[in-house]
Amino acid sequence: MSYDVLVEEKPEYLRVEVSGTRVCGEELSSAICVWEKLGHLCREKALSKVLVVVNLTGRLPTMSAYGLAESPGSFGWERSFKAAIVDVNESSRESNNFTVTVAKNRGYNVEIFESEKTAREWLLGGK
Repeated sequence: MSYDVLVEEKPEYLRVEVSGTRVCGEELSSAICVWEKLGHLCREKALSKVLVVVNLTGRLPTMSAYGLAESPGSFGWERSFKAAIVDVNESSRESNNFTVTVAKNRGYNVEIFESEKTAREWLLGGK
């Protein structure tokens, strides 16, 4: 995986920064690796909320976006988890919005945002 993943444990959630470069042909496997790690950390820390700041170059291809959201349970992501995603790369926002839509249609609690403040407010229920 060519991504750097920085995890910070907060009292009510995990704050995660994912940065790096998407490698053509490895986008889906790299994304699954990140979400698998986050699912494991949620269970380990007994936290169900994750704020993910995505700062990756390049775009997630449509089929990879669909593959990521098609069955998150297969790589350990649970429907009881709640994920707020902040995509700082405008060129990938459309494919990430598609991923979120597919995941939500499958019963997962995930949303995408342009600012960390708004994402945190949604994640924590207006706190």
